[in-house]
Amino acid sequence: MKVEFTFTIPDDPYTQTVNEEQTVKATFEGPRWWLMRWEASTGICHNMIASAESEDKLDVGGRVEEEGHRYIPIDAAEFPWEVSYLTHLYTHEKLEDPVYTHGLADDGYDMGSWTYHYAEDNVLTQCHDAFALVYNPSTNTFTHPPFRTHLADTDDFWAGNKIQAANIRKSVSEVGAYTTADKAKLLEYAEWLEKLESRYKAKGIPHWQISFPTDMPRLNN
Repeated sequence: MKVEFTFTIPDDPYTQTVNEEQTVKATFEGPRWWLMRWEASTGICHNMIASAESEDKLDVGGRVEEEGHRYIPIDAAEFPWEVSYLTHLYTHEKLEDPVYTHGLADDGYDMGSWTYHYAEDNVLTQCHDAFALVYNPSTNTFTHPPFRTHLADTDDFWAGNKIQAANIRKSVSEVGAYTTADKAKLLEYAEWLEKLESRYKAKGIPHWQISFPTDMPRLNN
């Protein structure tokens, strides 16, 4: 069975806003009927444990239900978004990767740009929290998971950069054993880390939109 549906993505990655109403066309393809494992205390839908092309052929018995859980038949024709989220049996149109150009900091530093890469498939779980689909059997309705937020805490991120910069300076001054070129590059990187917060935070740029260099010399202990 194939069912076309649409889903919404946030205005920007790691945010909850949908003011721009960006919708994506998708198609579920798979068996129509599914047996969903549902947790009674939280309402969370965990996974599918059986499927069939018709409701009368769906195997709903012959198994011991896990304590605190129920097995609930779900029709993919009625709930293609939800079944797709739990099974990943869907395709969707290609999403354009957004590019964020940051411009100049107050000190004239070019803060460059950052690109967010959407997956070729399974964007539902890329955008939404996992294991957070909620079902209400009394009304036969679902509550969709919230959009993902970035795992790194903002304050911890800024503090961590300053700690790393201090460790670099300490290693260069106390441990030594660096070439002249590597020493200069590490000290330049330490200064860059120390200025990240004043440059990016002042412009309201989220910390996850900062591109870090990947060619730094190895730090000696």
